[in-house]
Amino acid sequence: MNKEKLLYENSKHALQSDNIIAITNRHLCSRPFMEQLERVCKLHPHAIVLREKDMPEAEYLSLARDVIALCKNMMCSACCTAL
Repeated sequence: MNKEKLLYENSKHALQSDNIIAITNRHLCSRPFMEQLERVCKLHPHAIVLREKDMPEAEYLSLARDVIALCKNMMCSACCTAL
């Protein structure tokens, strides 16, 4: 296999959704956060890291529960085992 084809095959594998870990930052979303997360869930990433460091703990816990419910609803196994 030539070098270019090997590079293409390796990059194609690396971009498969089961190799992707999504890390959130609600401040960077151009659309509502849960809407964006729904779009991410449709891609079935390997994992979703809810990284909202500036959020108070109670608010973070509430958001985490909403995210887990969304993931379960979307049949996205990325975060169904959290909390």
